Amino acid sequence: GRAITSPIPTARKRRKELEALLFSPGDLSVFGFSKPETERTFQEDSLRLAFGVADMPGMRVTMEDAVCTSSFSVEGTPYCLLGVCDGHGDQGLVAQFVAEHIPLVLQTHLHIGDPLDWTTIWKNTCCQVDEKLRQAEIAGGSTAVFALVTTDLIIVANVGDSRAILIQS
Repeated sequence: GRAITSPIPTARKRRKELEALLFSPGDLSVFGFSKPETERTFQEDSLRLAFGVADMPGMRVTMEDAVCTSSFSVEGTPYCLLGVCDGHGDQGLVAQFVAEHIPLVLQTHLHIGDPLDWTTIWKNTCCQVDEKLRQAEIAGGSTAVFALVTTDLIIVANVGDSRAILIQS
């Protein structure tokens, strides 16, 4: 990415050659091609919710982030879990692990205790996923931010420095 965006005249002349060497079609790097919109947009009918996903690794050739999109129902209540896990230097192994395991673990905690105690539910969920990660012996790291959408609430949780922003027009 830095070589291709370099202001040095030789690099600018060889930009197309550098792109061909560094990036393959279909990757999500700075000069890659994004997935078609139909593969990045979703509809959650029970909550009348539409959402989309976009990603780009910036100056890295490989994407280390993982996206979590999961819809489920617990005791008749519909939920949609949306999240981004920001992987740190491990080719995205931890981020992918967290994105895959959070929905199932969270569902088990929604059955336990008072569902309005969101802090305890999220702490227990994250600690259990962390223990699963330790048992899997996957080295690396990830921050994460999640939004759990219900018919009348959006519950946001984060681990590390990832944050969510609600924007309304």
